[in-house]
Amino acid sequence: MMVASVFLASKVEDLTISATSLSEGTKDKKKEVSVEDIVKHELLLLSGLGFQIHCHHSFRPLMGFMNDLSNYAITEAKWYDADNMPDVTPLYKRCRAKLDELVFSDMVLLHSPGMLAATAFCLGAESLKADEEATKAWEKMDVMNYFEERFKGTKTDKEIAKFNSDLKSNIETARNILQEASKLNCALAPIDMGAVKAVYKKLKKVKMWGTDVKVEGEVKSEGGTKRKVEEEVGEEGGGGKKMRTE
Repeated sequence: MMVASVFLASKVEDLTISATSLSEGTKDKKKEVSVEDIVKHELLLLSGLGFQIHCHHSFRPLMGFMNDLSNYAITEAKWYDADNMPDVTPLYKRCRAKLDELVFSDMVLLHSPGMLAATAFCLGAESLKADEEATKAWEKMDVMNYFEERFKGTKTDKEIAKFNSDLKSNIETARNILQEASKLNCALAPIDMGAVKAVYKKLKKVKMWGTDVKVEGEVKSEGGTKRKVEEEVGEEGGGGKKMRTE
């Protein structure tokens, strides 16, 4: 089922890996999976998913919030001074960065994409206001008030109150997750992309499957922790990847 999941995921993401290649890649692991088994289990997997393979990511609603924030500030003069509306690009970059970190947490399994996007939206606005170099126009921007005003007339007071309560709870949870991840220098901590690209260039010189060639590299996080990356690849057979933190 695991190999079938990889096969289906590669097709969903339009980066198809053939069933033959996947089958060949399992030989050296002494747990060979035939092409027939991959195809058979793919159908079982699709059946379990109800043949619904469309992925609802949080990035689309985040962009929707950004566009709506700009339009709402312009059309609703009573809510915000449209003449002094700052460029939302810096805000979007910070919100996107927060969301990039949160998708590696279990919050994506507990909350809807829209709620996760709203959480990242508020966290990004917080970090922008805390930046001394950020434009002063953002100091007057109240994102929570935006949600309250935006849903008036379309949602009941009870629904709005519940949304605000859930959002505040999620913001606090997300803030704690990001703070803890930063302390531990784990997967959520930023890494040196230059080092990642250097390792990737080495990996491109060898084939995807096999265990004949060993490539090593170090990925260093901004917190100082070194994560050792070892990639075993070769001519035939299956490859593996290990990462350890020192």
